[in-house]
Amino acid sequence: SHIGFYFHPSTDDPGVCYITEGEKKAIVANYFLRCIVISLPGVNSHAKLTKTDKSGRSVLDFLKTLGCKSAVVAYDADKNVNEHVHRHEKKLVALLKNHSFHFSFLLDIFFISYVYRQLESRVRKRIR
Repeated sequence: SHIGFYFHPSTDDPGVCYITEGEKKAIVANYFLRCIVISLPGVNSHAKLTKTDKSGRSVLDFLKTLGCKSAVVAYDADKNVNEHVHRHEKKLVALLKNHSFHFSFLLDIFFISYVYRQLESRVRKRIR
């Protein structure tokens, strides 16, 4: 499994990125939020963010070159009842701190709600 990295340089704000699980959710979020969205193939795959490619750079290194300083962790809401998800979310936060990223949390249900509100707002603007 791989990391999904969704970013359109001509339209997206590189200052913040959202990290979530699930490819489809990341694609939709990037489309509506217009910022970097990274999808992880599972909650325990956060170490892939530091894995280096042939050039010696990791995803976190690449984010820094784009000017990204903040990350929003948007794991599934079951983290409140699933210790496995909660434990790996804490590991992701520690990883982000160690790489000097500011971070915040967004419960998954609120993430979906936020994306929906952004969509609704854009539709209203187009109707006017």
